[in-house]
Amino acid sequence: MERARPGCGAGAQLYGLPDWVTHDAHLFEKYLAEFTGKPEIKALEIGAFEGRSAIWFMDHILTGTNSEITTIDVFTMEGLEDRFDRNIVASGHASQIKKIKGEILGGEIGRASCRERV
Repeated sequence: MERARPGCGAGAQLYGLPDWVTHDAHLFEKYLAEFTGKPEIKALEIGAFEGRSAIWFMDHILTGTNSEITTIDVFTMEGLEDRFDRNIVASGHASQIKKIKGEILGGEIGRASCRERV
């Protein structure tokens, strides 16, 4: 059964697993400090999963006005896209997080290396 978990984004209750960023937050904050609070920063996340890392970046790094993050995922797992959408809305960052639903190249994920695709 899916449970709501305490989350970021103004105390939102987010669904799914814990985010994949918090355990290394000190590294992200250290190396991305120059972007924190700056206006109009644009970020790209490849592999959005449940949206929790995008929310973390909005709460901690992309805090300047008009900053946003674009996430790309194939959302192949059952219910994943729905959890992503609910988490983004619950976070209060829906207007700053753009979702792109991609397709799997060649019908399979991870079969070809980058070199084979060039």
